[in-house]
Amino acid sequence: SSTVTSTSSTTPHRRPNTIPTTLPPILWSTSAPANFDTGGSEEEQLPFLGLASPPTRQRAWDLLKVLVTADLGLVEAHTLSIVAPIALVSAWEERDQLVQKNMLVSLLPLLRALPETWRVADSALGGDEDQDDDEDGEEGSQGGTQDEGAGPSQRKS
Repeated sequence: SSTVTSTSSTTPHRRPNTIPTTLPPILWSTSAPANFDTGGSEEEQLPFLGLASPPTRQRAWDLLKVLVTADLGLVEAHTLSIVAPIALVSAWEERDQLVQKNMLVSLLPLLRALPETWRVADSALGGDEDQDDDEDGEEGSQGGTQDEGAGPSQRKS
């Protein structure tokens, strides 16, 4: 009589990593409430899939939260240069309160964990820190700054 042994009962089932190592740039356009210039030529502009769809934008922010929580290294290495400009501009443009709630619980942990997100976004959007420093000096000599309402490309980290 032959004995059949099974290794599957003794070896625990391991799920493969379900997070891909790269995510397409167009995915992040789902978080944008409005079209905006993402830099580059007209052919390189992203179509914004989140327009007129608050639930889509909410899910995009939820995805960012999951990625930041599950694999911050992946976000930093592969998607930060794409996510930063779109996410920060979208955060300033968003008007839907439910989407704003999702945005805050997703974006704040990213900014806390990777403060360079501000610089990455500023660089991608064509900001120049030296120019900002010069402008700050001029504003300071006029008795104050006018930072209220400044967009992400105008803020410094």
